[in-house]
Amino acid sequence: MTELWSQRNDREKILIGIAAALLVCLLLWQFLYRPVSNYPAAQERAYKQAELDLKIMQKGQRILQNQTNANATSIAKLTVEQFQSTITKAAKAHNLIITRRQPKGLEELTLWFDSVDGKLFFVWVDELTGGYNIVLSKAQIYRNDDSSVRVLVTFELADTA
Repeated sequence: MTELWSQRNDREKILIGIAAALLVCLLLWQFLYRPVSNYPAAQERAYKQAELDLKIMQKGQRILQNQTNANATSIAKLTVEQFQSTITKAAKAHNLIITRRQPKGLEELTLWFDSVDGKLFFVWVDELTGGYNIVLSKAQIYRNDDSSVRVLVTFELADTA
């Protein structure tokens, strides 16, 4: 390599140096400057989307609370034996495919869903918590790349007395 370089005259060495400097400038601009300069705008877009998602969720929560308050008198009391089967049957009725089902004792059930329609999921949860003595104790909801959601949800049976 050094032999190839030593065979070049001064003019060629200068042109190769200029080309190398331009290449370094181009690479720095492409892989360092542009990502750093675009980062605030990308974070601002993500923040605005998160705020919109929060407003939608808060609106849905108010609607669910109003419906739950209106239906509070018509809550069916499930027994320990009916608890898990009612949740599973209701999920099947709403075409929600349960990926994993893990009971914890007789009065708690954790379910995993890999890809479900968010609206159907919330209708299902509202049906269970509004129509039966079932309490939603934990929910982790993640948005997938498509319009579906990935969910980990835990239900508990409220007092059966």
